[in-house]
Amino acid sequence: MRTLLTLLSVSLIACGGADRATPSATAPEPTTGAESSTPEAPSPETPTPETAPSPADPIPEITLLDAGAEPRRVLRYQIPEGATERIQVSQRVETTISLEGHRMGSPTALPIVTRVSFGPASITQSGGVITPFRVDAMELGRGEGMAEAAQRAAAAAVEPLVGTTGSLQTDARGRVIRSNIDVPPGVTPQMASTLENMRKAMVDAGVPFPEQAVGVGARWQVRKRIAQGGLQIETVATYTLQELTADGGRLDRLLSGSAPPQPFPATPDGSTAELESLTLRGGGETRFSFTQLASPSNSWVEIDIQARIRSRGESHGMQTHMRQTVVIEPITEGLAQ
Repeated sequence: MRTLLTLLSVSLIACGGADRATPSATAPEPTTGAESSTPEAPSPETPTPETAPSPADPIPEITLLDAGAEPRRVLRYQIPEGATERIQVSQRVETTISLEGHRMGSPTALPIVTRVSFGPASITQSGGVITPFRVDAMELGRGEGMAEAAQRAAAAAVEPLVGTTGSLQTDARGRVIRSNIDVPPGVTPQMASTLENMRKAMVDAGVPFPEQAVGVGARWQVRKRIAQGGLQIETVATYTLQELTADGGRLDRLLSGSAPPQPFPATPDGSTAELESLTLRGGGETRFSFTQLASPSNSWVEIDIQARIRSRGESHGMQTHMRQTVVIEPITEGLAQ
């Protein structure tokens, strides 16, 4: 079961990277720490964190493929001092698991709705922004194909996440410089791991702009190497700028990724597992504003995992297929809480 949870948690995090991300309902194997920073040196006005950051997240590689049509301009965020926003993230996670080619139970589908508050934003001298955030609410819909016990377990897993706070620091190009999430004292290792996954999802959120001036039709790639659940995963997101106005624009994103064969971390029960293959693909659309903290978007990701599990002298091949859809919308004052 612990190996299965690891496989599912890797799937959920690999599905992340929407333009604002939400915590997943599946908790993976414990990790350490819930704060990190990129190797890029912060500007002098950056506040010193109360605790030392954990090992740095890798800086994504941004490559401009096509500058697009004239006129071109340099894209930079200009968030107002004190800006606040609230968003609603609606996601649906569909999972199918097979053992040696035989499906294990019925496919499951779990809808999750999360409401997050951002701000008030603090602007740095270099034009970057420090944004605190808070998880205001999280609701699980009725899971399809899930036993009652599994539904209760999922609800119990996300309940402690409500009220969680943290912050993001980004530069004017939308690249994350530092992130942290507050882990309450006395939480279980499983819950600490879930909060760390939330932080990673926030880091992967947003649209980082290229350094160069671009116009409509511009294309750029963002490469990331993700360490999750003890696995190394590489992803490539390709952005295409479809519209550009004085206030913002619209872009499409295509996502692909893979992981080479590698072992999973050992589990306390002595079972072992090796990843044989992992592939992911996805896409979506985002409407961004240079003055908004979060961008309305819709996206989807599919991921396939082939692994081999060895326990008590037996070896079994496990296949996992997951599809996640995410819709992000702004919350207006009149929306019911």
